[in-house]
Amino acid sequence: MRTINAMTKEEGEKAGLDDHHGFFRVDFGKTNMTAASSSSQWRRFVTVPLMNGKGLVKSGDEIGVVAPWRWPAKSEAAAFVSAEGLEAIKRKIDGCDCRDSAQASDWAGYKVAEALRINLTDAAEKRRVKRMLDAWKDAGHFTIDQRPDYKGINRPCLVPIFHTTES
Repeated sequence: MRTINAMTKEEGEKAGLDDHHGFFRVDFGKTNMTAASSSSQWRRFVTVPLMNGKGLVKSGDEIGVVAPWRWPAKSEAAAFVSAEGLEAIKRKIDGCDCRDSAQASDWAGYKVAEALRINLTDAAEKRRVKRMLDAWKDAGHFTIDQRPDYKGINRPCLVPIFHTTES
């Protein structure tokens, strides 16, 4: 038995998709009856041209098919940032008590967006910056330190880790 579950809006945002419609998950409904893994398999609907057209309509008819889809790795979000760019971002964040929470007015993501000239009024771009920071935390470029805010309440702040090379 298999169950098919449509991707939720929240899952689509987490994956960085502009539109979550057309994505779905296939789960094994009775894992005790199979030797297969109980992990989900993600799929999406795509449009494929049949190339049966003539004249002005060369591609012809189109048909919807199901194709495999995988969650983007966190590291993919930050792949376009060079090592020098990452070091510049670390210097911008260093000593500023930038918060780890994207809901904070002094979120570290604002420094990233400033350095990369990203417009954070676009929700998709804000999610992309959040994925970058998550990837860099996972890779050991940043750590979280509890620091007091103006009220004296400890808040999680992003602290860059500078890797020194000895000559």
